[in-house]
Amino acid sequence: MLCPCSPSASQEQFLEVARGQRSPCSLTFGQLACAQESWLQDLQDDFLTSLYSCLASKPTTAVDPEYSILFFSKYDARKLLASLTAFSQQFSQVPLSLEWSLILMNGLWERLLRVPGIGTPPVLLQWLREGLEPFLVEPRVFGCLRAKDVSCEEFRQLVAALDGIYSQLPVEEQRNLYAGIKHFLTQDESSQKCYSEAIPSLNSTAWFRNYLGSFLEHATVEDLQLFGDEPTVASSLLRDWEDFSPAVLGALGQAALGLSVSSIQEKIPEEQLEAALPALGSVRGWSAEQSRALVSKTAPLGLPGIGSAQGGLESPSLEVSRECLEGDKILDGQSLAELGTLVGGLNSSTLWSLSPEVVLEAIQLPGFAQSVDSLPSALKRTLVEKVSSRADRPTELVKLIPNALASYIPKSLLVFGEEEPDVQDLNDKPWTRDQAAMFFADVVKAEPDFSRLSQSVLQGFTCAAAGAVGAERFQELAKAMRKRKVRLGQDQKIPGTQVSEESAEVLGRLLCDLGGDHIRSSGGRLLEALSHCGSFLPEQEEAIRDVLSAGNTTFG
Repeated sequence: MLCPCSPSASQEQFLEVARGQRSPCSLTFGQLACAQESWLQDLQDDFLTSLYSCLASKPTTAVDPEYSILFFSKYDARKLLASLTAFSQQFSQVPLSLEWSLILMNGLWERLLRVPGIGTPPVLLQWLREGLEPFLVEPRVFGCLRAKDVSCEEFRQLVAALDGIYSQLPVEEQRNLYAGIKHFLTQDESSQKCYSEAIPSLNSTAWFRNYLGSFLEHATVEDLQLFGDEPTVASSLLRDWEDFSPAVLGALGQAALGLSVSSIQEKIPEEQLEAALPALGSVRGWSAEQSRALVSKTAPLGLPGIGSAQGGLESPSLEVSRECLEGDKILDGQSLAELGTLVGGLNSSTLWSLSPEVVLEAIQLPGFAQSVDSLPSALKRTLVEKVSSRADRPTELVKLIPNALASYIPKSLLVFGEEEPDVQDLNDKPWTRDQAAMFFADVVKAEPDFSRLSQSVLQGFTCAAAGAVGAERFQELAKAMRKRKVRLGQDQKIPGTQVSEESAEVLGRLLCDLGGDHIRSSGGRLLEALSHCGSFLPEQEEAIRDVLSAGNTTFG
């Protein structure tokens, strides 16, 4: 149906092109595709190189992609390979036009399927290395396979064939092919092709092996999240996976959450797990069982007391302490930090057995401070106690403790006394209200500009501390608290629920934070001041309406 639409070319014209007497550009791609099969065999091996130079200067919209299938279908396999070899030598370092690569690959793919023995490693390797390499540099070329409705089974067979020659390919070609495979499997970026929980053949536990093979080695964390972002999907895909090399474990990223406890215990050799420990320690979301299983296999690190209930409150036994302190079993800060998020696999007795110096070294290493955020409360308290036992002053303790542990510092350790606090260090930490109240008075004395104080610090407001700064400074403080949207607790304002006119004058802008009970009990005396507030909470609005409806106010 294609050829009647294209003006035909004579055999003489073809012979002139083959002999170099006529430029290939004198024939259209349609005329080449519609020529007799025997005529194409007269073309020289460098013809594809010359043809591409002609085509690349033309818009692809003027060419029917079906011409590519027709053209290459008439080529003898050996002659086509020779032509592609010459083409590859010419364009090995020159990127091809994506549009023309797609059109040409569309036809080459169909022809490739008919090459005898193409599924065997020697034949496939020959075609990849000698003919198709320039076309496979661009991952989107694999998109034409998806557009051609290549089935998942056909694609699996292609991956299996490529996997058979993987070790013989240069690293750069491995990466290019992997990029193409990934593009085919995740082209629409919303869900991966060839995986479906509803179809048994597409949720096989060997999915990674079937559709990525050895090319998984080049997957990044982001890639593997595309393949198995949900823990249930990742678990299914990893259930029967056998290759748990450090490279694979490291590349899994968050998808490693799909590792079952049995896989960790039975399939991953200790030495491979130890080599991958830094990468696994950066994964967030391990269950207690997973982290315990992973940590329990790192015996070479000299971790004692592993295996009992994680996060327990038991006191450290003398035997555990002795074991930890024996010669080469001493755990240094670097080893502890390498556990990262897997620190949750330790128990309280293990952490108790560590020296404070080890914990101090670990929390000052990059990355470890962030990894403790998801630890159980018992382990966080233990880490804080270890650090605080070596911090001589509150300022030193505040500086050493990472943000994730700040709220676990006992209030009694946040009394600065004669020592002037480092306001910036305090500003950077997420304190509880009770903690902030312990040093609030010290902060307002030391900080000349209240607007620089964080919400976390300002929430520690106490009337006693605020009253000591004088009326003018108090209003500056109230303004800063309003700007930071600090909400005071009932115990931080004034005794009872009635606010006198004198107290209202002192509170100033802080009146806007009063609860509904204070507004009702104080009657109309607060309405004038409240009229200057920008907005109200629903309970405040309701209280104001109640006061107005009761009458006896200047507002009617």
